[in-house]
Amino acid sequence: MPRILSIWLPQLPLDRLTRHGDTRLSGSFATIAEEKNAWRLTHVNDAALKAGVMAGQALAAARAICPDLLTEPCDPVREDLLLRALWRWADGLSPRVSLDAPDGLLLDISGCAHLFGGEAEMGREALTR
Repeated sequence: MPRILSIWLPQLPLDRLTRHGDTRLSGSFATIAEEKNAWRLTHVNDAALKAGVMAGQALAAARAICPDLLTEPCDPVREDLLLRALWRWADGLSPRVSLDAPDGLLLDISGCAHLFGGEAEMGREALTR
């Protein structure tokens, strides 16, 4: 029976900016994308959530709630490159890894979890790494 480990990265665009040391993330910040001729928030950091804005909200409405909100358009190409880099990284956990775009990986851990001391330990190792 196959055993699958799913690694879901729901804040991948914000994670990418964090890895690059983007200082804008210290305040209210969101990534945005144009949908149906309107800019909408796609990913929101904790400070913006605490200020009352949420993903999916129109940018104009979010700015009315949180005037300090800083934004940046999504960069699907860079986010895809990061996900593909993580795909290569995951080869250290399992020989069979597949993309679950736009923000996840699926690892077939059948027969390899014992190398990490079991499934639970393998999951902890993935989080640690």
